[in-house]
Amino acid sequence: AKDIGLVVTAADGDVSDLARLISESGLTGTLMHLRGRHSAADLAALLEKTGLNVQSCILYDQVPQPLNADAIEALQTHVVDAVTIYSPRTAAAFLDSIRRLKPVSLTVLCISPAACEPLEELPNVNFRIAARPTGRHMVSLIEDFLAESRR
Repeated sequence: AKDIGLVVTAADGDVSDLARLISESGLTGTLMHLRGRHSAADLAALLEKTGLNVQSCILYDQVPQPLNADAIEALQTHVVDAVTIYSPRTAAAFLDSIRRLKPVSLTVLCISPAACEPLEELPNVNFRIAARPTGRHMVSLIEDFLAESRR
């Protein structure tokens, strides 16, 4: 985005933080919110509550896919020690894919408590949650996990 001259500002948090950043920015006019078909929260509605005019446009759709045979084998043979989960929808799709497998010991690295929630029924799972629901904090969580695994 910066390469084409756009100004990029990160809210460094969740959708409520983003809505607050936008509403306090002094922007006027109509905003267009480009988003996927499925979202955890309604950013446009949050912004409209602050008096901003928002047009929401669905730009893409993510269709859940089952784990392939290689992924299932990697989980069952302990080639994989951890999985990353960025949303409750991803967690639910993952659960659907592994529900019929023998229980595996696994660490689940989640962007938020809400992202972990669909997986709470799984046995032998160690949940770790990012300090804040941001990509940067997920990277830190993954780096910490990998550093601990190397010891």
